[in-house]
Amino acid sequence: MNNNQIRVIIKAHLRDIPAETEQRVHCLGSDFCEQILGRPINIRVQRGGYDAMHFLPGFDSAIQSDQNISRYFIYDFNVTGRLDKEELLEIEHKFYLATRIGDAWIFTPRKDWIDSAKSYASRYVWGGAGEQKILSSMEPQ
Repeated sequence: MNNNQIRVIIKAHLRDIPAETEQRVHCLGSDFCEQILGRPINIRVQRGGYDAMHFLPGFDSAIQSDQNISRYFIYDFNVTGRLDKEELLEIEHKFYLATRIGDAWIFTPRKDWIDSAKSYASRYVWGGAGEQKILSSMEPQ
């Protein structure tokens, strides 16, 4: 992948994410960035671009030892400014099923799930609502 703006939706079992509950979103996003994008995640909001993580309902669900709960995770990569809903639907979206085997992730693309995932994910502000407020308050370069 390159520096184009892209929204990625990942479905993963919570038990597979090797992090404390509140760190799940960052851990999965960081691992995806390193493995698929070949770079570290960049969550520092800046005009030159940043990556946003969305905290969807259930990411912090408690897990009992006999449960294997799946949740969706949404990430926006290479955010440089606002996109309205129509613009958001025009950018590239990718959907991955994440499976962890031992210490390694397998991110399997699921092209047939993109349309429904796109529709669901469009309710979340591109780049994150709070992050967009920070970005709009920054001086233009």
